[in-house]
Amino acid sequence: MSSSTKTHTYQSSVYWQEGKKGFLASHGKQDLPVSAPSEFGGPAGLWSPEDLYVASANACFMTTFLYFAEKAKIDLIGFESQAEGTLEFTDGKFKMTRIHLTPWVSLSHPEDQERARALLEKSKQYCLISNSMETEVTVDGKVF
Repeated sequence: MSSSTKTHTYQSSVYWQEGKKGFLASHGKQDLPVSAPSEFGGPAGLWSPEDLYVASANACFMTTFLYFAEKAKIDLIGFESQAEGTLEFTDGKFKMTRIHLTPWVSLSHPEDQERARALLEKSKQYCLISNSMETEVTVDGKVF
């Protein structure tokens, strides 16, 4: 993947609202209500840091795959990916130990299946979020 510069910065702020709820904010983007997960006393229905951690790996995998598919001129009908993160108490602290991604890729041309499978592997290798995590990230992709 290329970029005109090699260093980029991203900023966000959090603002406490009440209880275990707040808002995640970043300039030019809609605020996102966040809280502790319900397992830790937060209200149900809001994004938690745990959700966002797993979602970040999933979204990065998708955008990395889309980048490579565009460069390879693979005509997609659809892309969907499910992600499951495992939070465990280990070595005296909670840690996200695994994230398992299950992407499904639908193609316009069946003859592109092998190239698309190779791009799934390449995307796993180049996803900057999962490369930045200590968490084991596995991918079990399906191409149709």
